[in-house]
Amino acid sequence: MNQGASGIAIGNGEDVRQQLRAVGKQLRSIRMQRGLSMQQVSAHTGVSTAMISLVERGLASPSLTTLAALGGIYGLGLGDLFNGSSAIRVTTVEDDGDAEVTRRVLVDRLGEGLRIVHKVWAPGSRLILAPNGDNCTETMVVLSGELVMIVNGSSQMIGPGESVEFLMIQPVQFRNIGEEPTESIRISRC
Repeated sequence: MNQGASGIAIGNGEDVRQQLRAVGKQLRSIRMQRGLSMQQVSAHTGVSTAMISLVERGLASPSLTTLAALGGIYGLGLGDLFNGSSAIRVTTVEDDGDAEVTRRVLVDRLGEGLRIVHKVWAPGSRLILAPNGDNCTETMVVLSGELVMIVNGSSQMIGPGESVEFLMIQPVQFRNIGEEPTESIRISRC
């Protein structure tokens, strides 16, 4: 891995393959420790046995939904999966201006056009994202709880397992209107 002009670690295709293998190996190890077959995991998660096999062998690039489903059956969140491997390292823990929205940057590779952030929203908390002018595509995936997305006065509810994708060309507000904390993943691709 080398460093770009920004000082951000830049990986290559082989780094990604190694990371996928590490996450897959961890998932297989946990499944085996729990005495579960791929068929049992498939029945509880809705993920096909073929996909489970590919993920465990590091031969597939699973979606966040697939990883959340596979981790969920073992009682693990996405952060738990990635913190147990070299796939993603936590680089910061800070707040987003609203002390009740905390974030952990899981992947910070903006030099490669990617950032993934895990957020925990306290009940009633909100966050306004300002336009960035970079034509970045943003995806917000809700892992637990509910968020309301407000753009130009229109609102949309996002619940567990749901996601929204949008361009950062205008201000976007997210609010946790529930009584419980909400957990989400924000993916920025530029």
